Amino acid sequence: MVKSKFHAKVQQKVGVNAKVKNTQSKYYDEHIATSQTSKSNSGFVIFVILCIIVGASVSGILIANDKVPDNNGTDPTDNDTGTGIKDGDFITFKYEFYVDTNHDSQFSTNELIDSSDYFEWIVEVDSDQGFPPGLYINILGMKKGESKYFTLPANTDANEDGVDDITGEDVMSFGSGPLVNTALKYYVEIFKIN
Repeated sequence: MVKSKFHAKVQQKVGVNAKVKNTQSKYYDEHIATSQTSKSNSGFVIFVILCIIVGASVSGILIANDKVPDNNGTDPTDNDTGTGIKDGDFITFKYEFYVDTNHDSQFSTNELIDSSDYFEWIVEVDSDQGFPPGLYINILGMKKGESKYFTLPANTDANEDGVDDITGEDVMSFGSGPLVNTALKYYVEIFKIN
């Protein structure tokens, strides 16, 4: 067995005639020279590189699939971007319209004023249909098959500038007329978007 410098110094200090256990153990510097660490590290490096490549590929596929428009469930030949209802869209929807007549912020079936199981509308902020601005705002972005309830706060807008005279916020319900300062509630369900 070849002695390392360290092994030789130890034998010199202890004495040449001292009993030294004769084993097949390797010293630190001998272990480095004969180890297979460089081969085992190369396998690990290859594994890490493959993981990075596979991860990047999967991420790319997921990102690419996320960019595909879903057309809101409408005709696939339509050039819709999949963002839901936009200003100017022609929609068919169901609605229920409640008015908080007793001002208790609770909407009972007795306060159901109007409903339609099949109503067609061109979505416009200043619609001639007589809808409050809050309906327009809440319906934007909805998709085919989606439904929701929403409440519009009571508003007062005597000068009809679109800003509530008390809160200073945009008017969502009716700021003038017979339903001034009255909260409203809607249920809408979207059937079709063109």
